[in-house]
Amino acid sequence: MYMNFGYVPAIDEALSDGARIAWGARAIWQRGSVDILPDRQSWYGPSGDDPVERKQFASELNKILRVAWLRARELYDTVDDFGADGAGVYTLYDDDKICITASPNASYGYLYIAAVPVLPDQSQTRDLCRCGF
Repeated sequence: MYMNFGYVPAIDEALSDGARIAWGARAIWQRGSVDILPDRQSWYGPSGDDPVERKQFASELNKILRVAWLRARELYDTVDDFGADGAGVYTLYDDDKICITASPNASYGYLYIAAVPVLPDQSQTRDLCRCGF
């Protein structure tokens, strides 16, 4: 059985807005620490199976994940709703290439993450990246 991981509402919105690729993960979220397991990650979109596009997006994503995890830790320390029982959606990273959003989704131990490319001509993706600020 194949399962999709990540914060799916953000991924679905980005794909319907024209993104060709997205990445999602269900991370273990404890005391502000993020642990991503290899078998709890998914690629999405028509380019999700294209090894060249996937490698290019993963390369950009790997450059900024540390910043996103530091932002997650900051939110954990300062925002009540970002704890294990929270359900808010927050921006962990946003620049001109990638937007990373996440939600504990009231899961008591998981953090659902979505990384989508920023499409400058599409307002929905930009609006999505403003939540949590």
